[in-house]
Amino acid sequence: MMPLFFRYRRGWILCLVAVLSAPLIVGLLFPGTKRSPDEFRPSAAAPPMPQGWREWLSFPARIDPWLRDNFGLRRQMIHAQALVAHRLLGSGNDSVLIGKRWQLFYRTEGTVEQSAGLLIRENQVRQTADLIQQVDAILAARGIAFIFGVPPNGSTIYHDLLPRWARRGDRATEYDLLITALHERGVRMLDMRPSLRAARGAGRVYFRYDTHWNPAGALAGYNAVVSAMGHEAWRADHAGIFGPITQRSGSDLARMLGLSADLSEPVRYLTVPVPQGETLQGTPPFPPPFVTTSERSEGPTILILGDSFSNAEVLRLTAQHARRAVWLHHEACHFDWKLIDQFQPDEVWWLPVERAMLCWPDRRPRNMPEAPAAPHSPR
Repeated sequence: MMPLFFRYRRGWILCLVAVLSAPLIVGLLFPGTKRSPDEFRPSAAAPPMPQGWREWLSFPARIDPWLRDNFGLRRQMIHAQALVAHRLLGSGNDSVLIGKRWQLFYRTEGTVEQSAGLLIRENQVRQTADLIQQVDAILAARGIAFIFGVPPNGSTIYHDLLPRWARRGDRATEYDLLITALHERGVRMLDMRPSLRAARGAGRVYFRYDTHWNPAGALAGYNAVVSAMGHEAWRADHAGIFGPITQRSGSDLARMLGLSADLSEPVRYLTVPVPQGETLQGTPPFPPPFVTTSERSEGPTILILGDSFSNAEVLRLTAQHARRAVWLHHEACHFDWKLIDQFQPDEVWWLPVERAMLCWPDRRPRNMPEAPAAPHSPR
């Protein structure tokens, strides 16, 4: 091997020079096309030219971020690395765990460990249960029906596709502990896991390359909520509610791997029309509240406290029956209670996804009134 290298060393050297100089040449000829759209951050700005010798000393450190974002073929190199490391080797990264059958799982915020019962935050479970009990008591005193329901993590429903270390086994999870804590406090909590597992028997209920449930999963969750609230006539079980099969790309977990353009999956969206309504002023970075409008003179006003699991299909399905549907982000238990006072709902559905179901420490709704002193009877 070594004699062959020395024999053709001039050619090898020319190839090495060509490889090393290609990014520089491409960067000079085609500026402005370096950063991948899968990177969720702004490009580093070019630093100003140094004005004195002290600034010259720090200039290399200040220009380094800009150079990292602006060398030629950067996007192509990152994509090639993602194809080799993730697509071929199935390595995943700090944000995404690659399971069996190439099912992707969100692993940030301890999501996989939470589903497996490896992450237990007892203080947060207790504090969350205490706050939900207060919310329930305030709403009960006003004659407002309330339910707390939790869409499961994808890793909770597809636990069998996880590595062995990430499977639940016989361990209790935070989901289980919160159900027990709320039951002890006389608060109704809807366990959506049985409904999602049953629906999984008929087909996929979560996207393969995304953190969210798909339309079939959202439908199963919605049906579970309306049944628990006594609205059996609102259920939507017929197959005609789904449209034709289309390909969905640009999923969030695929983007986190740098493979958004390479991974797509079939999906059947709901044919339920998108409701008309008004977008209200919100609290960045959370999505703003939305209020539907309809021509119905009868029916309840439903206020949904949720997140990205409830602001699409669940809201659309609810709007088909409610006189008015209001959606607002729960903001990790820091939502503005003034919206409840403003819209006077007949029912409040609090539907945070499992990984976000626990309140942040010392967080409570803004402008929330004091709970009644005497505990009310379980409803």
